[in-house]
Amino acid sequence: MKRAALLAEEQNPELSDINLGYPVRKVAMKGAGAGLLNDNPLMITTTREIVQAVKLSVTVITRLGWDENSKVIVDVA
Repeated sequence: MKRAALLAEEQNPELSDINLGYPVRKVAMKGAGAGLLNDNPLMITTTREIVQAVKLSVTVITRLGWDENSKVIVDVA
């Protein structure tokens, strides 16, 4: 994701947006998109590395949690 953010930055966008809320099963079950909600340390590390790597403003789209029993967004934020 960091490499992708750096490549995207070369196109001079206004910002970089990380989508951690994408719920499509084939994506989430691979640990991507909303699947990162099951691995808070990886989600935080990935986001931090992207923020530090690019000069753009970085936003994150996410969900409250993986399901009703695991709302983690307050801890992650």
